Amino acid sequence: MLAQSDLALKMGDTKRALNMLKKISPEDRSFVQAKKKQAQIYLDELKDRNNYTRCYLEILDAKSSVENFKLVATALMDIQEPEEAIIYYERALQRQSEDTVLVREVGKALVMTHDYSRAIKYYETQILQDARLLDLRTDLAKLYKKLKAFDEARRVLNDALKYLKQMGDGLDVKIRNVKYLMLYADCQLEEDMMLPDWKFKENTVARQALIEARALQSQIIELCRESSSEKLDDERILAAEISYRLGKYDEERIGDANSAIEAYMDCLKKSTEHK
Repeated sequence: MLAQSDLALKMGDTKRALNMLKKISPEDRSFVQAKKKQAQIYLDELKDRNNYTRCYLEILDAKSSVENFKLVATALMDIQEPEEAIIYYERALQRQSEDTVLVREVGKALVMTHDYSRAIKYYETQILQDARLLDLRTDLAKLYKKLKAFDEARRVLNDALKYLKQMGDGLDVKIRNVKYLMLYADCQLEEDMMLPDWKFKENTVARQALIEARALQSQIIELCRESSSEKLDDERILAAEISYRLGKYDEERIGDANSAIEAYMDCLKKSTEHK
């Protein structure tokens, strides 16, 4: 039936394709796939958001599982309906409260509503309740940076870096450290750029953060190389980006052309694809 509906759609017979998909019952193994296809036809071909949503709600009606609550929420996010998505994410969380991915999705949905005060309160509360929610710390710091609340962003990042010190010296910890340090440097430099005379204004805190990030990234690359990690190419690209940012800093903030050229050359050495 799914293949026949695909053929009908290719032939431009949207109505026939939908009718075929509607005949697939909840007892059928292909029911969820059929409803997803049906929803997409309503959205793409008929621009019918209501029936698109109804298809996903029918999946939930057939089985009110955590996965299906998440499925409905994701579908609503895809059509820019974060307020409604939050309802279904929260219902999923009621059934699976330890799901950190779900916790993060609620935060993202709140940010999408542009109710930033509510989003910040949510992030701060969740982090206070569970310090292990490191991705939420990243999201909160980025939100504060977006709102130009640089002091708050730095507070979140400082707390995160302190927390990481308790977690040992493994690869994942180093990777998170680099991300936090780069974001910290971004906060420092972006705040400076709000001033009219930011060029050739030194910010030693930002430069030091980038230097520490570069040193850690070199360690990460060695660890990835030793373990033949699939992450190696991505980590090299990030190492190139750090060197590029250091070169840009030396060029724009201290006017040291030689140092900047050295950093840019290091960037290209690590990844010839860097633009």
